Amino acid sequence: MEAPRQPVDFMCSVKYLGSQNAMYPQTGTLENIARVYQKGCALNEMDVAKLTVTKDSVSLRSKNNEKIFRLRKILFCASYKKIPKVVAFNYMVSSSPKRLECHVFLCGSNEEARGIVAALTTAFRMAYNESKNAGEIHVDETITNHKTEKA
Repeated sequence: MEAPRQPVDFMCSVKYLGSQNAMYPQTGTLENIARVYQKGCALNEMDVAKLTVTKDSVSLRSKNNEKIFRLRKILFCASYKKIPKVVAFNYMVSSSPKRLECHVFLCGSNEEARGIVAALTTAFRMAYNESKNAGEIHVDETITNHKTEKA
């Protein structure tokens, strides 16, 4: 059996615009992105940082700071159509009490923004498949193989 392929690490330069508390994994994300974008661009003190996506994490390294976000705690990722160079994800800071933060990044190009989302999608898929193969995720066969009987 062939070993599962590891995704190639994706790296690009971004400007970290900041974060804001998020209420739910998806709801309100676009509004949060817009708020953080406006605040972050107004500050104009953004350090250029190296963003790296691996199968386990997203890391953000600048000359003065390093943030590491564990992939399993990233609940939602999106680019913002109105500002296509912006990418954001919601991150679970704590589960009890539940606290989410929306982190926002400004990329150098639309292609880099799409590349980040694609790399995260690939990493999510690989993590899901690894967990499923390891028996950490229960798949209900009655749902996936459901056949309707004729009366």
